[in-house]
Amino acid sequence: MDINYQCINNDQKLRNAFETSPTNLFIHFIDEDDEEKQDIENIELDQNKPWNEANMVAHTLIEEMIEEAEKGIVIVSTSFNQFARPNDRWFFQHVPFTMMINQDKYIRNKREVPPYVVYAFCSENITFDNVIIDGCVYVVDCVIDGTDYVHITKHIFHTRKSVIRYNFQPPVFTVLWPIDFNSLFQSVNNLCQNSNFDEAISLLRFILCAKLQTPNKSDIQLAYCFVWFSQVFIAKKDFDRSIVYNKKALRIRLDKLGPDHIDVGNVYYTLAIAYNEKGEYDKASDCHQQALEIRLKNLGDNHSDVAMSYDSLGRVYHMKAKYDQACELHEKALDIYSKQLDGNQINISMCYCHLGNALREKGEYVKSIEYHEKDLKISLEQLGEDHIDYGKSMFWLGMVYFEIEEYETSIGYLEQALDIQLRKLGKMQINKAKEYVDKALEILNDDKNNSFDLELAKSYDVLGLILEKSEKYEEAIQYFEKSLEIKFKKACDHPRIGWSFHYLASVFKNKNNLNKSIEYGEKALELRLNKLDRDHPYVGESYVLLGDIYLARGNKTKAKECYENALQIFNTRFGEQHQKTVRVRLILEHINE
Repeated sequence: MDINYQCINNDQKLRNAFETSPTNLFIHFIDEDDEEKQDIENIELDQNKPWNEANMVAHTLIEEMIEEAEKGIVIVSTSFNQFARPNDRWFFQHVPFTMMINQDKYIRNKREVPPYVVYAFCSENITFDNVIIDGCVYVVDCVIDGTDYVHITKHIFHTRKSVIRYNFQPPVFTVLWPIDFNSLFQSVNNLCQNSNFDEAISLLRFILCAKLQTPNKSDIQLAYCFVWFSQVFIAKKDFDRSIVYNKKALRIRLDKLGPDHIDVGNVYYTLAIAYNEKGEYDKASDCHQQALEIRLKNLGDNHSDVAMSYDSLGRVYHMKAKYDQACELHEKALDIYSKQLDGNQINISMCYCHLGNALREKGEYVKSIEYHEKDLKISLEQLGEDHIDYGKSMFWLGMVYFEIEEYETSIGYLEQALDIQLRKLGKMQINKAKEYVDKALEILNDDKNNSFDLELAKSYDVLGLILEKSEKYEEAIQYFEKSLEIKFKKACDHPRIGWSFHYLASVFKNKNNLNKSIEYGEKALELRLNKLDRDHPYVGESYVLLGDIYLARGNKTKAKECYENALQIFNTRFGEQHQKTVRVRLILEHINE
């Protein structure tokens, strides 16, 4: 990392760093086995403590100048005595800056914080003349001009009455003094709204550095910065880094605010979201429970944040295949949202969608369709037919129809869903399923939006399943492999990858390539056993599929073992009368005849 806290990741950047005077590098060796996979980007930005201390001195000098109505500049830099020139000429108006450097007449103060020097110059007008300032400049109510080449390596801070008339090249990041942190955080929010996450992170690094350089900084303010970092990384789908910054914020808030403070609850909530997205459902559940308890204590039973916690915890229970608890939590959230005076319809719509998905997993398809249709209606009314979330509502309704084998209805909804995704990216409308997939893959190669990638992977899976039902096995395999490629890029051991292995095992079985089918079936089972509870229904689905494959190979003993494992899971999770339980029991009865 160089003096500007920029990562050095190629030879040219390394050469540039050593050409800078002085050379100041921070080297960090990364342990690949580190549980948090902490990289240079995650290290707190206070490694250069002398720099922060020098800027704190500068802040004190600025306040003194403002209090005494003095005009001038304060510079934090390495020594620039090499630019000093003797002042042996008479100037009618403005003395060039290089002739002011060692003149007591202009120097108000000079303090050393090795390797930096803090200078305070008093003058109504400063003319920088062919000088490089390796640091930052604070401008206090004066006029700044420049001649020849002038370069400031860091930032310019200026009071409202200051005038800067020189066009610095390269441009210098310029900030009004005193710093309006609320305005900067709003800029971060605006950047995130436009998906400019890297710019948002760069601005947050500046804010954090500025906070660290403030004489009266508090740990609570630093925690607030860390929370912002965590939220931006969640928006960027970089969940590991989000967790790192959340933990930094949590340590500070627990220490300074106590375990029951609402801000502690909010950190737990964000941590839970990140863990859930990583597929670490037990950790997600624990964090959501802690957030919910704190919110109930501080906000009461009917607050929207409590509803949000109920709904999000329900999503985790869904992923853990605890569908009854998931439905109960979604219903609690729905009840709170429905009673609120503002009647936030989008939140109500979201609860309908989540309830529909949980009911689909329970096999209650009529109720599932009912809730998804309610979700679809609200999404259309509130968002319009071109909104990406309306497309998601279409997608989930299509999934229910797929499970009840109404394929024509299903593909109608799924095509509309994918069409909305593609048009949202400004691409041409496509009407046929195969054209959708081919065009989508072309877009995928250029697109950097992680959330779209995963929605596209889901569409590949569903279209692959439809092709498999139509006995177009080669095409189905292609789409399942495309989906697997997308998912694998996100996380090589995420539970969602188990479905890609499962689908490939199924299509190879139907193609009568049983060796390949067993290979993928065992991969799906192994991943699910490692990432999910051993009695998770998805584990049961793997046992059923492997039983089907072994039965097709004529190995009844192995098939029976798999079916018995599945039956035990389905009995425990769904009960004896559930259609999945009944189907497996009938297969076993047939084998035992």
